[in-house]
Amino acid sequence: MRARQNFTYIIEKIFNPQEIFNFIQKHANLNDYEMYQTFNMGMDYAIFIPEKDAAKAQKIIIKNKFQSINAGHVEKGEKQVIVKLKNIIFKGETLDLR
Repeated sequence: MRARQNFTYIIEKIFNPQEIFNFIQKHANLNDYEMYQTFNMGMDYAIFIPEKDAAKAQKIIIKNKFQSINAGHVEKGEKQVIVKLKNIIFKGETLDLR
């Protein structure tokens, strides 16, 4: 996470992971937290834009043959990422680039 201010990123929708991630998780005996922290479960990139621009951005993304979902929102608060569907919270100190 490169934001200088403290924000809470709340992820409310996620793509189904590609089968390779399910295979790795099963055979490496890793939990969801470890899989999302290490592999991001294939979620690729996230962009954070004002809600008023979301529909326009999604049209551009889809036009260029990428998948897009409006996955959540950002709030002022503690630096963390919350993946609601998996009950995962990544605290600020775990979000540094590795």
